[in-house]
Amino acid sequence: MRFNRDRRGQSVVVGTVVLFGFLILALSLYQVQIVPQENAEVEFQHFEEVRNDLVELRNGILSAGSSERPQFVDVKLGTNYQTRTFTINPPDPAGTLRTSDAYNITIRDDSGTTVNVSTRFIEYRPRYNELESGSTWYDNSVLYLAEAGSNRPAVIIEDQNILVDNDTLRLTAVQNEFSASGTRRVAVEIYPTTNASNLSELNGTLDIRIPTRLGSGDGYWNESIDNGSITYQGIDDSAYPSSSEVSALLLQADSPDNVTVNSVGIQSEPAGETAKDNVGPADKSEGASDPDPPMNNNPSFNTLTATVDDYNNGQDAIREVSVSGNIDNVDSNGDIEIELDYNDGSTNSRKISMNSSFNRIFDTGSGNMGPSSIGVTIVLSDATGDIYTTCTSDSDLTGGGSELNLNDFTCN
Repeated sequence: MRFNRDRRGQSVVVGTVVLFGFLILALSLYQVQIVPQENAEVEFQHFEEVRNDLVELRNGILSAGSSERPQFVDVKLGTNYQTRTFTINPPDPAGTLRTSDAYNITIRDDSGTTVNVSTRFIEYRPRYNELESGSTWYDNSVLYLAEAGSNRPAVIIEDQNILVDNDTLRLTAVQNEFSASGTRRVAVEIYPTTNASNLSELNGTLDIRIPTRLGSGDGYWNESIDNGSITYQGIDDSAYPSSSEVSALLLQADSPDNVTVNSVGIQSEPAGETAKDNVGPADKSEGASDPDPPMNNNPSFNTLTATVDDYNNGQDAIREVSVSGNIDNVDSNGDIEIELDYNDGSTNSRKISMNSSFNRIFDTGSGNMGPSSIGVTIVLSDATGDIYTTCTSDSDLTGGGSELNLNDFTCN
């Protein structure tokens, strides 16, 4: 018998090799075509989410400057791709939120008396692997998307809000240096101050120079400002020699009564500035007046929900906690304070201005090091710190996607 002529197992081997080859080819095509498409969808969803976060940040800056109350805004810097078994992902796309260098707002009257106020732009830049996206900028109340190295005009997300009825120029200077990078959520704290400049020393017509990245090529300011008590004087693209990307918006005001300038500080009050009078506890000394007396309307929760988001690694560690709700009889001068009590004895709290609805997301840990259970306490209080109601969860949030509703809290 000659065994070298025995071919009984040859077809099985060949078939196995062919099937294995088809499997490798299918995985390769999935890796090359499907994985990038799915990752691009994740990036686009994050782009929409962070755009909403930046709109809230922009509104928080304007609200802190005008309402004289601190604001707290969460921004999700990056995102995470879905977990894959047989294919691989590139690194999770991170993002950077930062303030720019400082530039002066310059206000000069007829006599030559000049007031300078420092301000900064805010830039958010994502580092996506599939989508091409430029930076989103906050620029004198305008929120817009600008593609790096492109000659195309900026894409406006939120229009300017510095001009009120063509009669009042309301400037909010952004101060303090800030930078954060990664994929996590970052809490941006915005603190108001007293008027950033004393315009009472100015008289007559005012010439105003405001730094802006929307230069003459964008044509934005020319179209958004009509003549009134505030007159558009053009754009000077060479007003700030230290940066070719920063121009000067030139305006003229009929009088100092038509101009208001406030400043806000990112993460802390600007150095050298004084907090607004109604931020923090009111003066309770004899004879002191209460600039914002509490409203006796007894705010209460209409709905209240707390949910968790677990890690997908078989652990019980809690990655994020979302607390949301609706409030009846809102005290617009009051506060909502949310406190999370972790099972290791530590706490995480955040205070926000009271609104009819709220939604705050807390980052609770990294990897599988987050807490395994969390208690939730929410306090509604007035401007002086007096408490309307306190709601404490009867049980803790735990891993596995647990959820607490209003009937799971004891309120008093």
